[in-house]
Amino acid sequence: MNSDEEYEHYRNTAVNSEWRELRDIFEDQTYLRLCIEEPLDTIISDKDCIVICDVRDNMYEYSSLPQYEKNKYNNFLVVRSIEGKPITLRVVLNEMMACHYYSRDNLDQSEYLDHIYLESIDPPSSPDSIQYQLFLGS
Repeated sequence: MNSDEEYEHYRNTAVNSEWRELRDIFEDQTYLRLCIEEPLDTIISDKDCIVICDVRDNMYEYSSLPQYEKNKYNNFLVVRSIEGKPITLRVVLNEMMACHYYSRDNLDQSEYLDHIYLESIDPPSSPDSIQYQLFLGS
């Protein structure tokens, strides 16, 4: 199978229905929309601990705010492995759902933000780093 066939097969399997179920829960509990269409068991990191950096203060929507106000739109979420297993997409999404910063009840965080689509969790530029970056789109 080529990569297009593999992707189409994935989209049509029971694994995909599990992804859709978690997506629906994620979107119900957070103000983000999940656009990462990868298997939930996709390994994000095999380190014991990573930090998901959500730095929005340089986005256009916040450009007119003073720096002290911009700082409240940055978040650093610590994600730990469970029982020494690799950190997967499922683990990261569950941690995000448990974090008040992303909670639907915390709409202050999306006050100026039009980019509410979680498109990727980008790996660090250095293999020694534990800082992963959220990529939000519109």
